[in-house]
Amino acid sequence: MSASSPKKPGPMPAVIVYAFAGGGDETDFVSTLSEDDRTRAARLVMPEKRAQFLRSRAVLRILLAHHTGLDPARIAIHRAAAGKPFIEGDVRFNLSHSREVTAVALAWGCEVGIDVEWIREDPPLDRLAERILAASELSSYRATDPSQKAEVFFRFWTRKEAYVKGRGAGLRIALRSFAVDLESDGPVVSDDGERWHVQTFWPRPGYVGAVAARGVSSREQVQVRPISTDALTALWRRMT
Repeated sequence: MSASSPKKPGPMPAVIVYAFAGGGDETDFVSTLSEDDRTRAARLVMPEKRAQFLRSRAVLRILLAHHTGLDPARIAIHRAAAGKPFIEGDVRFNLSHSREVTAVALAWGCEVGIDVEWIREDPPLDRLAERILAASELSSYRATDPSQKAEVFFRFWTRKEAYVKGRGAGLRIALRSFAVDLESDGPVVSDDGERWHVQTFWPRPGYVGAVAARGVSSREQVQVRPISTDALTALWRRMT
């Protein structure tokens, strides 16, 4: 594989969110996977879950390769003590997927987290809301028109998950211990005094996502880019 020049956006810090909605021929993507990716996928019993995992990892590796100039299959993905994945160098990233949608956040000069969810009404949303929403959020959720409750719940959920994933703290941060505002882009102030910009995006109808970035102050520093199978394939082929 021939190395390509790293692609870095704008003034720092900067965040790019790629939203991939699947579809089309993804055959070429298999060769971007590492042996570790394949081993982890083989442990997944359900074929649908295995396919989702492989697709999301391939999308992540192609985008990382595009922005770093590295061979996608050879990019070493490490994990910090609390489990947050990272690569060597100045690019920070985070990954989320739900059904056929994959969302990847890449960041320069800041930590970043991302979450995407399929909006659905089959979970017991009212009970989940009582478990994960802070008091002010729960009040807002309960006042929502029943026809909009699922969307509002998952807007809260994705914003809170993106922030927690950005912190890299996993289950150490209780979702009820902090509140997000659906009417603005944050900030959330962490217990160490850092301010996090939290922003919603819509990857495709029926899905909602959120990105959280430490130290980012406005939407101008966050770019959301839908990306198709054809566009990803073109990126991959330019690297070979």
